[in-house]
Amino acid sequence: MTTYSRLTALDRVFLDIEDRVTHMHVGGTCIFDGEPLRSGDGGINGDLIREYIESRLHLMPRFRQRLAYTPLEGHPIWVDDDSFNIRYHVRHASLPRPGTARQLKRLVGWINSQQLDRGKPLWEMWVIEGLHDGRFALVNKSHHCMIDGVSGADLMGVLLTPNQAVRTTEPHRWYPQPQPSGAALLADAVWHRAVAPLRSVGSAGKRAVSRPRDGMASVADTLSALGQTIQAAASPAMPTPFNRLIGSQRRFDWYSMDLGEVREIKNRLGGTVN
Repeated sequence: MTTYSRLTALDRVFLDIEDRVTHMHVGGTCIFDGEPLRSGDGGINGDLIREYIESRLHLMPRFRQRLAYTPLEGHPIWVDDDSFNIRYHVRHASLPRPGTARQLKRLVGWINSQQLDRGKPLWEMWVIEGLHDGRFALVNKSHHCMIDGVSGADLMGVLLTPNQAVRTTEPHRWYPQPQPSGAALLADAVWHRAVAPLRSVGSAGKRAVSRPRDGMASVADTLSALGQTIQAAASPAMPTPFNRLIGSQRRFDWYSMDLGEVREIKNRLGGTVN
């Protein structure tokens, strides 16, 4: 038995617009107290962190899948990575002790300046030790086609607990599904090419018959959006320090805020903390 799933049109866009200078991964940096994870030599026990993350991967099956492509249309799909190696994805590095916040920011910028390898599951985590106060950083990095900002928060929610005690469990036994055959992928591509237009025409026809005014409004909205797109392309944004050609290198920074004050602003003005 083989299993695979097609990327949505939006997720495919995140792949199509990526190039050497336009990276399409997202991520973040969390800083933790290193004492509960201290090893015998005084460093951070990276193997323990790896084992813990691996024990949680059954809750995130996408993190053991890689990209493949259908014939004819070349549409990306997710398939199980039969050569998955947790050590490739969870990496361990150290700042020169005593590491400063500036050095950490520079390292995180360098990590985010590198594109993810599309031949492997599109994520990395870096355990960075050596901070001057004994803490360590966990840098996570995932491609936008597999995870968005909200899901990224959910990912950290899967890994983190409110307790300091680290509890690892035996990883769930995982067997990668066989890769789909070329014939199966070809049949899938032919079927989607044949059925997708019929579905669109059918649904549009039903709407036109049952709700003709809605159909006309939809056409008007489409034409209006097309006009706005053409106008935006003809009138580029004004030049600012943020609107200029960039290279592949990234810088990383953060700003500390009191969560209580943020919540007070949220309570007074409405909305959410985000």
